[in-house]
Amino acid sequence: MTEHEIWLAFDIGTTHLKKLAWDAVALAPVHQAETPTPYHATGGTAATIDASAVLAWVVQELARWPGRRLRMSFSTAMHTFLPVDQSGAPIEGEGAYTWMDGRAASTAERLRGTVGQGWQAETGTPVHAMSVAVKWVWWRQVHSELLPARVVGLKDWLVYRLSGRWLTDWTTASATGMVALGSDDWDRRILTAIGLEPGLLPGIAAPGTGIDTPYGRLILGGGDAAMAHWGLGVVPGSHHGVLSLGTSGALRVQVEHPPAALEPNFFCYRGVSGYLLGEAYSNMGSLLAYSADRQGVPVPELIARGLGRLARGRGHLPRLIPFRVGERSPYWREGLHLQWLGVRPEHGAEDFMAATMAALLTVLYGGSRRLKARVPHLETLRSASGLLAEPELAQWVANATGLALSVEEGADASLTGALRTAAGDAGRKFAPNSPRQRRCLEPAADDGAYWEENLAALDGAATKQLGAADHG
Repeated sequence: MTEHEIWLAFDIGTTHLKKLAWDAVALAPVHQAETPTPYHATGGTAATIDASAVLAWVVQELARWPGRRLRMSFSTAMHTFLPVDQSGAPIEGEGAYTWMDGRAASTAERLRGTVGQGWQAETGTPVHAMSVAVKWVWWRQVHSELLPARVVGLKDWLVYRLSGRWLTDWTTASATGMVALGSDDWDRRILTAIGLEPGLLPGIAAPGTGIDTPYGRLILGGGDAAMAHWGLGVVPGSHHGVLSLGTSGALRVQVEHPPAALEPNFFCYRGVSGYLLGEAYSNMGSLLAYSADRQGVPVPELIARGLGRLARGRGHLPRLIPFRVGERSPYWREGLHLQWLGVRPEHGAEDFMAATMAALLTVLYGGSRRLKARVPHLETLRSASGLLAEPELAQWVANATGLALSVEEGADASLTGALRTAAGDAGRKFAPNSPRQRRCLEPAADDGAYWEENLAALDGAATKQLGAADHG
């Protein structure tokens, strides 16, 4: 350890790329950077990140520290799929597919009719267009002329370009749908079933594994969910869960062992320790951005006015069925779509804003009920999501979920987790020299009747949509 050592944490997200740099002696931040994630293709059901542009940004940020010893670690959006050729270059015309890319939806539907429940129970990853295994089945059929291709995630490719080694961590690998629960290796039976050679996948190691590179010491890090739990200090068996509320959202707890039987609404992925059990929601911040754009207001204004309208009264509002982008929990069906119910001529802008906020809160209400039924000792949610800095929103979330909510302000949980991973490899416990601001909110009394009514309407609409799709 020298006074010149810098710890770097990178978060490779689907909306932003973020970096946090800390002085390893002063234990204080010395630089932060953020930029929109560069996309190679968007529109329709396509969503692929420009991997080369991401690498260029990472290298640019590493170059800010000439002469310094660097230790770096990564947090990454899960379920990214990047086909590369035998030289390690992204195949021409292909970017890194994100979980939002829905072009494998028909493949997912076909697989759900055959291996779906078995694969989800075995791997903890639902059969859905987000899954790397499903994307691979679709891609190899559509692009058979480009085979053979390596199958890696965006972070895996960054690690390779920085270190020359094909290596992933077990938290990222476990979310691909190709690793059995309780295992640290690729599932040969699933690889055989989908026509993928093990040698075309990276090796799997612990998130704290270190690699020497020309840029400094690289520590693998992990998926953003695992890094968020690590950053917030949530460990297996605790009474705390984690709420992620960004472009998408999730409610998760950390358990020591995977459940003997996995309910179809849940995922189960490896954490830094133990397993992450929970639900994922495709339409959270993205839904707010969509609705704010339609109303011609900024997102903070939509939140404030929508919650204000809910506070004045919840009756006589329209209902929004909030499925825009490949909905995940609890249905795991990509074909669900946005729908308005009960719209009347007298409804104005604030009514629609209130319905948007009610839709988001109803999803969290339903998820919290299912999660508490599965994990009765759950008492508190922890979060560092920026959306919860909006006045009143955190209290409404606590009220709807019926759980106390602890909000870390001025922190990014996944970045903090990556920073802790880097610090741990150095043999030092990451501990800021001053505590972060934390708000703790207790849920107000709420009989839940409104949320139950909304949840029943949401479930009913989803059932009708899925029935129409099945008979279409």
